Amino acid sequence: LEFGREEARPSIARAEGGMLHSRLRGPNQWPAEPPSLKPLMLRWLQEMEELSRRLTQALSLSLGLEATALDHYFREPHVQAKLVHYPPPQDRGDGSLGVGAHCDSGFLTLLWQDASGGLEFLDAHGRWIPATPQAASLVCNLGEVVQLLSA
Repeated sequence: LEFGREEARPSIARAEGGMLHSRLRGPNQWPAEPPSLKPLMLRWLQEMEELSRRLTQALSLSLGLEATALDHYFREPHVQAKLVHYPPPQDRGDGSLGVGAHCDSGFLTLLWQDASGGLEFLDAHGRWIPATPQAASLVCNLGEVVQLLSA
């Protein structure tokens, strides 16, 4: 399941204009069951957006910029959340991977893991390091946009 901010459906002119990402915006399509999903997800999205804004300001400071230096890039941020479950490899039985090695193309990604783990990071020496789940924590992954802005 994938959700974003609750927004009005974009006008055709806006979606066909130079802003291709506008096609990804609009109202969510909520499943009827469970009825608690919508309010929980909307609260989660709001909290993660607020946290993302605070992390962006901290990142700005770490780059020697004013805390609000990057805020203008995120006046209308593209916020999305995916609810996914990847069974551990031993449960799949077919040898397939959940998600292969990749770089996140966006600015930052916040990941919540359950106790089964499985998330790994590639270090500067080409070694895969497990991101061991920690209780009451999120993993913050900086994406390719951060690399472009900080180069």
